[in-house]
Amino acid sequence: MTPPSNMTAQGRAINLDTLLAEQFGWSGFRPLQRELIECVLAGKSALGVLPTGGGKSLCYQLPALALPGITIVISPLISLMKDQVDALVSRGVAAIAVNSQDTPAEMQRKLFDIEEGRVQIAFVAPERLKSGVFLETCRRVKTSLLAVDEAHCVSQWGHDFRPDYRFIKDFRMAIGSPPLLALTATATRRVQEDIVTHLGIRDAERYIAGVDRPNLWLGLERCASVAEKRGKIAALAARAGGSAIVYVSSRRDAEELAALLEDELGEPVAAYHGGLPPEERTAVQNRFMAGLLRVVTATNAFGMGIDKADIRAVIHAGVPESIEAYFQEVGRAGRDGEPAECTMVVVPGMDVKMRQFLLDKDEPTVEQVQELLTEAARVAEVGEGIVPLTDGNAAFGTLILSYLQSMGQMQLVGRTTSGMRISEGKPLTSDMLERVWAQVERQTHAKRARFRAMRQFVYSDRCLRRYILEYFGETAEREVERCCSACSPRPVEARPIGKRTAKGAKPAGPLPTDREANPDLLRALKEWRRTKAEERGVPAYVIFGDRDLGGIASQAPTTLDELAACRGVGPTKLAMYGDEILEIVSGFADEIRSAQPPGRRAKSAILGSRREMLAAAGTMFSKGRSLEEVADALQLDGADAWECFLVWVRQTPDEIWKRQVRALLSPDRYVAIRAELRGRLHEPFADVLEELAARFEPREVSLTRAIMERVGDG
Repeated sequence: MTPPSNMTAQGRAINLDTLLAEQFGWSGFRPLQRELIECVLAGKSALGVLPTGGGKSLCYQLPALALPGITIVISPLISLMKDQVDALVSRGVAAIAVNSQDTPAEMQRKLFDIEEGRVQIAFVAPERLKSGVFLETCRRVKTSLLAVDEAHCVSQWGHDFRPDYRFIKDFRMAIGSPPLLALTATATRRVQEDIVTHLGIRDAERYIAGVDRPNLWLGLERCASVAEKRGKIAALAARAGGSAIVYVSSRRDAEELAALLEDELGEPVAAYHGGLPPEERTAVQNRFMAGLLRVVTATNAFGMGIDKADIRAVIHAGVPESIEAYFQEVGRAGRDGEPAECTMVVVPGMDVKMRQFLLDKDEPTVEQVQELLTEAARVAEVGEGIVPLTDGNAAFGTLILSYLQSMGQMQLVGRTTSGMRISEGKPLTSDMLERVWAQVERQTHAKRARFRAMRQFVYSDRCLRRYILEYFGETAEREVERCCSACSPRPVEARPIGKRTAKGAKPAGPLPTDREANPDLLRALKEWRRTKAEERGVPAYVIFGDRDLGGIASQAPTTLDELAACRGVGPTKLAMYGDEILEIVSGFADEIRSAQPPGRRAKSAILGSRREMLAAAGTMFSKGRSLEEVADALQLDGADAWECFLVWVRQTPDEIWKRQVRALLSPDRYVAIRAELRGRLHEPFADVLEELAARFEPREVSLTRAIMERVGDG
């Protein structure tokens, strides 16, 4: 049976399944990919919110091959552009990147190739949209699709606002208003509205897949001391069984923790932060992407440029500034769809205060805003020039200048080493300080609200996954077996710091996966991939992803036809690498024939421990045992024991739960809290808990909520 075809807005028939298989080597689409692709092929604009690892890039890459003319992709990071261009070129696609690293000669050549129709897809940094030469070139060619990656950057209410994204709407109009595809992984409903408004696509079709990543286990470890915290981080990095990122709050923490982990793990560990020279940051990232460096400690500067499929662990050694930032960072893990572990390890009081201090430090005073406006007014008087920005005011200064641009006071041309270059400046009115300060206060209020939600997450005893979904306005539509530390604990024993692992020793306790492949063959294929990546100067995953190599090692193809049927092997890669891969596989023929399938014992063992814990705790509670007795007998920490108790209260058929509850919650407190919670069980629990924190203990509120979920809200 012939697969159905799709029609483009130009009337061309396109077989999406065939194109997907031939160009990308994949047998099917992920959720909402087909719908988004069909939408833009029909000439409509669309907003797509897909989880990290959900395949956003395919939603513009595949249409670029099907549509006439050029597809322009606006992307915020040069490293991300380079990786995507390398991957597309390896598949035989005519792709280029246009950014600030281009020399004048390189820029001229790229613009010439665009005008001559030699480019199918161009990745462009947002600041390039203001270039007159680039704009004129785009006006002279047919742009079939304008894609905006990381579209949340256009929203000042989001966690990563970038003023240059505000130029996209005007740029689109200047090149003929082609269909626009806006893509992001983290956007609350308010940010979604901001995206469609500021990109000028309020009539866009919306495809919201949600943020949930069922393959990620979410953990929260609260420690009593810095020593315990460091020991648990070391244990988590050791048991990751693959690449790991440890996120920290400061440059100093990145350096200190890298040195400690290198000593504890007996393997190289590198720090990555904004204070390093650009060439050193690039070297660390390239080593990590190529698989030559397993563990990196990093500030949030190690961000959107990371597109490595086989990261098995993301560890937070501090409190992020928002749920959006946290979930975008944990989204680096498990992009290959395999299980990954994401754990926040904190000393709550200390780490919450540290993040609050960093946020307070970034907030400008009225005097600082006045000083910046004085400089801006001076430059605006002559129409153009550079408004000085320093390390102390660059963050809020860029935002304030973007406010002035939105008020029609100036145009931002772009950053220089000393500040922001502006043009078309107009004299500032006498009420400008009042108007700008009102904007600053709104931004500050939004930032504080985001951090309040993050702080409540740190202290919450609830299901972590449910907390995050509710924050983004979603609900848990299905039960996740490997959920979080509240629902399916994975205990972490702190390593005694100072007892170093021998050099070359393998980290213990990798996360279980469902791969069934000859391990020696898989190692040989990965070594071949590493060599190829070094020869071509590209990240290892550009050659083949880990999941693709796992499939090849599992199938052990003996002919080119069998290899072509493996995941990720399209015609281009088959022609480039087919014979070499078959030669590697043939060397393991005898071993493969004699090997027995390893089975899937690890995953069922995890699920069994979860059920056993709840069952054992429930039995003990039903026999009248106290929280402390259950925690001691089952070796649970306080948070785990409390969560077991709440589950038991909700589910047990025994009436003894009432007697257990009376020992922990007085009737008058229950009545008072119940009155506050009535009609509000659907609201995000963190918001309710924060509102009641001044009058009631968190455990009193969570227990009352559990009782109401059992007996009803009436």
